[in-house]
Amino acid sequence: MVPGAAASPPTLAAGDGAGVYGPALFMAVRGMDDKIYYNIWTSSGGWWGWGRLPGATTDRCAAAVLGNTLHIVVKGLTGELWHGWIFLPTLYFKGWYLVSGATPSTPELAASNTTLYLI
Repeated sequence: MVPGAAASPPTLAAGDGAGVYGPALFMAVRGMDDKIYYNIWTSSGGWWGWGRLPGATTDRCAAAVLGNTLHIVVKGLTGELWHGWIFLPTLYFKGWYLVSGATPSTPELAASNTTLYLI
């Protein structure tokens, strides 16, 4: 059981935890207040607890792990897309960067060994 409630379905991303957490799941959600939250699950520690990122979204978050970074893309309040990332060894959030263009659709992210794909 993960405590809390979400206004949109959660997004899960899997990764090795950047060598810090061991194999881990990373969850990103839009909270009931439209704010953006993330949580980390590890086999040794369970769910760590919710962290809140600055900003708000109108839709489901997209998330993917690439290397030692958790990438999150959200749709802004007027349909624009924002990309931010968390450096996993320190949980430092780098900030939001505007992605060119806008969409009425929910964004999705995927990662390969070296490339991040925004769908």
